[in-house]
Amino acid sequence: MDSKEKNIRTVSIHTKYEKLLSDEIENYFFDKKTGKVKVDMLTKVNCPACEHDNSKLFVEKIGFKLQSCSNCNLLFVNPRPTESAQIDFFSQSKAFSVYSEMVEETKAERSKLIFTPLVDKILSEFGADGGNLLEVGCGSGLLFEALELHNNDWQFKGVELNERAVEICRSKGFDVFHGSLEELKDDFKYDLVVFWAVFDHFFDPFSIIKKSFNLLKPGGSIVIGNINIDGFESVITGVDNIAFALPERMNFFGIKSMTVMLERADFINISVKTSGKLDVDIVKNYWESGNSNGRNQFLEKIVFGSDNLKSSFQSFLMENNLSGHMTVTAKKPI
Repeated sequence: MDSKEKNIRTVSIHTKYEKLLSDEIENYFFDKKTGKVKVDMLTKVNCPACEHDNSKLFVEKIGFKLQSCSNCNLLFVNPRPTESAQIDFFSQSKAFSVYSEMVEETKAERSKLIFTPLVDKILSEFGADGGNLLEVGCGSGLLFEALELHNNDWQFKGVELNERAVEICRSKGFDVFHGSLEELKDDFKYDLVVFWAVFDHFFDPFSIIKKSFNLLKPGGSIVIGNINIDGFESVITGVDNIAFALPERMNFFGIKSMTVMLERADFINISVKTSGKLDVDIVKNYWESGNSNGRNQFLEKIVFGSDNLKSSFQSFLMENNLSGHMTVTAKKPI
């Protein structure tokens, strides 16, 4: 793991998290006698982004099939755990409590790399005068902390499944609903709904988008920070992508699939920018670990080159919507 990556993923805690998560997936989703996925926990779906019914196998991991939509290129688990099974798994998971602790331990670097820039974006694009914000999957509340530091008038509420993350948020005085967005009963209308590093987990991402649409005021906006499956990091690592922790994550969006889904939900003014800053570091670590996908002489000169060269290449990826993380904004019509 490269030093920059280590700043947001403490090696010892992340290793513990991955091992615990793997054990939980095996214990929850697999039949101990047969060693196979419990069939009664699975259901078949069309593409969750565009509803297209034609897809092809991309990779199979631990008994779960990751399909590629022939229409919008979304990668999605199919058949997949039912919505109730997925929510139950997340609500019981101890691994995500460990993850919450890692987030807290690395929050200074995460705030610098992720949440301070996100708050700057919110204030510049949606108003420093404030409004009402709902964050879905708010974790331990790092976005809320960053908002408070800017002394602005934004009011915020969180939705979070993990009990430990909710405890951390509430200890900081933040208003958080303990449960899923699907379970949230809220007639309030928000100016902004935010999803950050959470969108891959939903059973039915389109229904989540539609519910967000309904939670927004006319003219309100949505912000989604998510893996870009068409970005440099994902293309190079291919089937070895560490994001493919199936079935914890079930949907892997690119720019096309995300745009198609938002348009289908009647959002307008859709803007996608790739904001990933760690592609080169992650690929370097991937190759140094003995993997060879995408490795060639030309890219080696960049990935193992000088800091200036790596930084210039990372900037090129970001500026041309080719980096591994994207920030998406869209608006509800007035």
